[in-house]
Amino acid sequence: MDFSEILSPTVAFWSLMNVVVGIVAGFVIGRSYTLLKEPARLKEDRKRTLSALTKLLESTEQFNFDVGSHNVELNSVRQSVSKQFSGELDCAQKVLIEQISAVVEANRKMENDLLITQYQLEEQAQEIDRSRREARTDELSGLENRKAFDERLEYLITRFHAKNIPFGLLLCDVDHFKRINDTFGHQAGDGVVKSIGNVLVDCVRPKDHVARYGGDEFSILLDGVDFESARDIAGRTREQVENITFSLDGENAGLAVTLSMGLTVVHSDDSVDSIISRADKALYRSKKFGRNQLHWWTAENELQRNLD
Repeated sequence: MDFSEILSPTVAFWSLMNVVVGIVAGFVIGRSYTLLKEPARLKEDRKRTLSALTKLLESTEQFNFDVGSHNVELNSVRQSVSKQFSGELDCAQKVLIEQISAVVEANRKMENDLLITQYQLEEQAQEIDRSRREARTDELSGLENRKAFDERLEYLITRFHAKNIPFGLLLCDVDHFKRINDTFGHQAGDGVVKSIGNVLVDCVRPKDHVARYGGDEFSILLDGVDFESARDIAGRTREQVENITFSLDGENAGLAVTLSMGLTVVHSDDSVDSIISRADKALYRSKKFGRNQLHWWTAENELQRNLD
């Protein structure tokens, strides 16, 4: 048995695998943090990043298992060598056993390094996930923030032009919100924002996206709907908010809150700016003509529906 043929390729292979794992891990993690800073990336980036990290962790676990199995085999070879040599070959036996022991120890150190690397990768994957969610979450309401809304809207526009999948945009504004703050205090106003956010999420479907657009404004992206479906969802949502009495932090007194809404659906020549502009104009009409209303804009003309 030529043990030099066993040892040299083995050491080279495991050393190469250790370098490959380090390079891949560095690339994936570096790429992930780069994505965090790119303003135009969508949530799908997060899924792809975490998927890549998951596969890398699985590979690391398998690699760790293989190293352990290899150590068992080397120990078996070491015991075999101890039995096969005698007399004048004692010196060669000693040298060979020392070499095998050195490889076993190197593999043991590699196992430890892999365990540390795996733990660090898991921590970094969790940090990346948390950072991406925090960067796209409104702290007060817990909804998606304006950044997340902008990214999602850009994605839906691009998808519509590529695959003709429709969607609607609904902008909502809390009526007389300044009066709420002035009368009951900003803490009560914050409570209203959080409560309305929860109601809006409950009113729409899981695949729709509710965001805090800014201040007392909310935006809802209604995925895969035509105009009639979008109008029905918006109307039910407005009525649901109107029929709720919002409690004021720890107080028995309740507060009635209403929303003014502006709705539009995507057009064939739409851009991000054009669809926001139409929804904003429809919202302005609702506020101008008495609030607690839903106005919408179709491809033909702007229509009014007074829901008082």
